[in-house]
Amino acid sequence: MQSVFIKRKDGVTNLDKTKIDVALKEIPIISMKTVKDKAVKLVFPDTITKNKAIEALEETTGLAETHKIEAVRKIKPKITITQIPVEIDDSEIVDLIKNKNQSITSLIEEGETMKVLFSKKASPA
Repeated sequence: MQSVFIKRKDGVTNLDKTKIDVALKEIPIISMKTVKDKAVKLVFPDTITKNKAIEALEETTGLAETHKIEAVRKIKPKITITQIPVEIDDSEIVDLIKNKNQSITSLIEEGETMKVLFSKKASPA
């Protein structure tokens, strides 16, 4: 399943779902729901359908002018690294991992993202 979020660029929470219904009349949607009164989340059966939906929303509704329409990127596999010295900053952790692994560097250069979600530093000895 593939998801898309639609939210207003100006932060206003109103979103006319009828425009979405009309634009996606011929495109199968698994679900459409409002998320925290700030966005609409659409779920599609596959990537091809999701891409057709984004194209239809941008071209036929005029939503692209006032709304941000973006595909949800899934978080890639997570790893846990223990005993990170206190003096190493979270941004340095990413750089160190990239320097040690060319495959990760390549993925990042191709547009994938990598970030530290949580870090618990090692206690000083």
